Amino acid sequence: MSYGALALLVAGGVMVHMVLAAPLVLFLNFGLSATVVVLLQLVNPFLLMLILWLGERWRDGVLISNPRTN
Repeated sequence: MSYGALALLVAGGVMVHMVLAAPLVLFLNFGLSATVVVLLQLVNPFLLMLILWLGERWRDGVLISNPRTN
């Protein structure tokens, strides 16, 4: 794995973690209602699917490329 791919993987993991943890932090620190937290958690998987779909469209339908071409 190249250093660029590793950096992208780590940055993507950090971003997904922030998106998943943000509603909980808002609930605990700012008194966000439980209904809003549940709705945000229901939206999170669709956000991940949207990110993956956009990545595939950006890379012409191939999200993971094979660097070894024979």
